[in-house]
Amino acid sequence: MIEWLVLIATCSLETALCQYYYDSFMFFRWDKSQRIISFILVTIMGAGNAVLFEILPDKYYPIKLLTYIVIHMIFVKTCYLSGWIMSIFFSSSCILLQILVQTEIYVLFRFKHGDNQIFINIMCWVSCLIVFFIVVFLRKKLPLIKEIYKKESDELSRFIWLPLSMVVVGLFSYAYFVSDSDMGLFEISISAVLIAVNIVSMFLLQE
Repeated sequence: MIEWLVLIATCSLETALCQYYYDSFMFFRWDKSQRIISFILVTIMGAGNAVLFEILPDKYYPIKLLTYIVIHMIFVKTCYLSGWIMSIFFSSSCILLQILVQTEIYVLFRFKHGDNQIFINIMCWVSCLIVFFIVVFLRKKLPLIKEIYKKESDELSRFIWLPLSMVVVGLFSYAYFVSDSDMGLFEISISAVLIAVNIVSMFLLQE
C-alpha cells in the first residue's frame, strides 16, 4: 500500500514538473478545471505505464520510455497551443532532462533499478527538485521562446529539427546505454553530456 502511495506521489510530482516546464515555453489552451483534469489523467497514465513495465524484463525499458513520451506528446498537443513538431520536442526534452538527472542521482547514491522502490522514488523526488531549479534557470534565461513560438513561422518550423535531432539522439543513447542497471563511468558521462546538450538545444531554439 505504501509503495502504491509513493508511486502516485512520484508520478504526480513528475507531471506537475512537466506542466511547469511546458508552461514556460507554450500557452495552455483550456481553463483551470480542464488543467486539473488533464493533470490527473496524465498522472494515472504515467503510473500505469510504470507499473506495466516493472513486471516486464529490462530489455523492454526503451519501450517504457517511448510510451511515456507519447503520453506527454499527446498531452502537449491536446492542451497547449502547439504543433506536432513542437509537441515532440518539448515532451521529449522535458522527460529526457528528468530521466538523465534521475540517472545521475541513482548512481550517486548507488541505487539500481532492482532495489527498494520506495528509496528509488525518494531519489526521484530529489532529482525532481534539481530539475525544478534547472527549469527556473531556463525560464529566466530563455524569456523569448514563448513569444517567438506565439508568432511561429516557417523559419522556426524548419529550424526546430536541429534541437529536435539532439533530443532524439539523447533518447536513443539513454534507452540503449544509460538505462542499464550496471552503469559505469562511460554511461554516467554520457548522461551528464546529454543533460548539457538538452539545455544547449533550448538556447539554440531561442537564438
